[in-house]
Amino acid sequence: MEPKNYRVVSFEGGDQVGKGDALNFFSRKLIEREDIDIVTASFPIYGTPIGNTIKALLKEGGEKFNLDHREELEVKMALFALNRLEFLEVFLKQEISEDALVLFDRSAFSNALTIAYAMKEIPDLTPEGVEELVKTALDLDALLIDTLSLNRCVIQPVLDGQEWHSNRDGEADLHESPDVQRYATFVYSLYEEIIGEGWKRVYTTKDGRWRDREEIYSDILGFVIERLGEVGRDGYKGRKFDAGIREIIGNIYVGSCVDEDLLREYIDSIENNNKDTMYRTSIEVKNQICASYKSIVFTNKSISEAFRAILRRYPKIEGVLEYNLGKEFINKLEEALKDE
Repeated sequence: MEPKNYRVVSFEGGDQVGKGDALNFFSRKLIEREDIDIVTASFPIYGTPIGNTIKALLKEGGEKFNLDHREELEVKMALFALNRLEFLEVFLKQEISEDALVLFDRSAFSNALTIAYAMKEIPDLTPEGVEELVKTALDLDALLIDTLSLNRCVIQPVLDGQEWHSNRDGEADLHESPDVQRYATFVYSLYEEIIGEGWKRVYTTKDGRWRDREEIYSDILGFVIERLGEVGRDGYKGRKFDAGIREIIGNIYVGSCVDEDLLREYIDSIENNNKDTMYRTSIEVKNQICASYKSIVFTNKSISEAFRAILRRYPKIEGVLEYNLGKEFINKLEEALKDE
């Protein structure tokens, strides 16, 4: 794969630490400048068939898919990696300049939360075992990390030491419990140690109160400039690029017919961090894809190889996908990944 010097900022962290707010404010401020190209993406992309299978596994648990806790963890991490490979396939087709800033809401390092949940379910998991899981997770996402140089700039919004608690109404994420969030803090510290100078913690609270958004923005922008260079060009009219569910449907799930109003509602729910609506509409989007697509297409050889390698490494993924999506999906996926 021909290397390109993309400038990617990954926002990582536990739930309800102000990550989404910090990212959204940062993105809006950059768009208001109008002198830089912006790309935004949020993971997982639950609207794809693979992304929706992640949601089903998170909601139902591994027992429904005949997985023990270790197998469930491995399949989850692998599915997250496959979902991000779907994104990478369409992202690389966009004519995005190297001057653009690409903003990720979670990325290859968010398996910290997946591992944290496993620590609660697998009590005999040792610190050394957790370190090995982190290495495995990084290996699964190696193509994404290397291609987009994700280790150059990672922002981790964090609280200033106060006890974590959930403030969310409606359906909570599987990971939203104090124990899991404490474990996640530990696992994220392992990622931080590996990434090194490319990782930056940004405090969103001070003395138990939320910090001013402008202060948080200034902290983030300063680190971005330090790591990726100056932002914006005089006299340049910036654009906002999209590389998400719409592009995945058009490029990978060929022939899909998804209602435009539904698609807009799903995309808006992501942008507005409305998780209840996002979860509901993602199922409907997946159902419409699976009811109408004619074929699955991957054109990037490196991505196809990485996809195929993950499926071979964890053969139980196929059973989980078939349970959620049907045998026809498996047949079309195998055809798409056929090694010619």
